[in-house]
Amino acid sequence: MIYIFCALYHEAEPLIREYGLKKKTDETCFPVFFSEEENILLTVTGCGMNAATAAVARICTKRTPQPADFLVNIGTCAKVSYSKGSGQTCRNVSEKETAAGDGLHSSDKRKTVQEQSVKAGEVYLCKKIMEHVTGRTFYPDILYRHPFEEAEIVTGAMLYHTENKTELIPKYETAIKNSVADGFLYDMEASSIYQAGAYFFGPHQMSFLKVVTDKGNVQELSAEMLKQGIAGAVPGIRSYLDELRKIDGIKKLQNKKAMGEVSELAQKLNEDMHCSAVMQAAVMQHLKYAVLAGIDYQGIIEEMYQAGELPCKDKREGRTSAGKANLSAFYESRDCVYQTLQRCILQTQTGL
Repeated sequence: MIYIFCALYHEAEPLIREYGLKKKTDETCFPVFFSEEENILLTVTGCGMNAATAAVARICTKRTPQPADFLVNIGTCAKVSYSKGSGQTCRNVSEKETAAGDGLHSSDKRKTVQEQSVKAGEVYLCKKIMEHVTGRTFYPDILYRHPFEEAEIVTGAMLYHTENKTELIPKYETAIKNSVADGFLYDMEASSIYQAGAYFFGPHQMSFLKVVTDKGNVQELSAEMLKQGIAGAVPGIRSYLDELRKIDGIKKLQNKKAMGEVSELAQKLNEDMHCSAVMQAAVMQHLKYAVLAGIDYQGIIEEMYQAGELPCKDKREGRTSAGKANLSAFYESRDCVYQTLQRCILQTQTGL
């Protein structure tokens, strides 16, 4: 499943048409559109950091994303430009505008924002997200090939416009000089979507695609401009989402193979431990968890066979000594992995 989050309906509308998404009537908090055939769930979060956080939490808590799923934030943005010679801000290009154009760049000619000024209507894949309010920084992992240029983005609580550029540039001047020579993107949702999404997705499962639409001249923006901006970028976005779907399919095949092996092992354990129906369900549950969490369950079970704990002589022994030892091993491994995951999530949230 690909979970798409857009701030505004006008940004989502071209994608809804492209994929033939239908509105879900069972979701009342946020507008949600779905296609089982395309395996896409699109949510319109509303504008701003709080709305974005609430939407991601609501949707992902209700549906529980799987390891093979992806989160993709698609929207418009502004571009804050920096004049290296004068130390003054020149212009901004982002938050909600559009330009026609295919929004698609050859991977062979991919350039970062350091090498070229951002052009209105072009699509950028964000490699670094900076939160203006807290100063925290987040890094989505870019592991897959893509046709876009890469850029850094700042998320703020207010619309960027030419009047507040003097406040924004000094804070990120060092970042601009070090990594984005002539500017950065600006939006109002990316950092919140990343932080909320981190509870359900890994950094390699989250992507942030932004279409430049303005220079901070928010008074000139219109709903039609936002819609046209995303519409012009749809071919490139579709190509990227198709690649993610291929990866999703590969992962599912791998998981299917792993689950097939788990079923065979569970059957053997059930026989060797003389498991009751309740114990059989417990064994299968722990084995599935071990696969998804990356636990070396085969090594654990092999040690039990080598130690003579398996097979059990009868049902009573399977339920007591060896059976308990077997399940406790999974519990200990599970707890260890769970604590490790908690530390990783905490580090992600604090930007450490």
